[in-house]
Amino acid sequence: MATYLWRGSYTAEGAKGLAKEGGSARRAAVQQMVEKAGGRIHAFYFATGEADVYVIAEFPDIATRSR
Repeated sequence: MATYLWRGSYTAEGAKGLAKEGGSARRAAVQQMVEKAGGRIHAFYFATGEADVYVIAEFPDIATRSR
């Protein structure tokens, strides 16, 4: 399996949801999507600066990761 790093940024609306629901709910949603695609999360980090979140995940192949 290949390992991928991706980064994301929240929109203003997404940031409101993060403040309301907390980070655990956001991480759980990403984990559910990754696992549904056959992947596995290795790390999930909230950040400040250029990106709001960094995720390291493993997928069986590039086609699976792109779904």
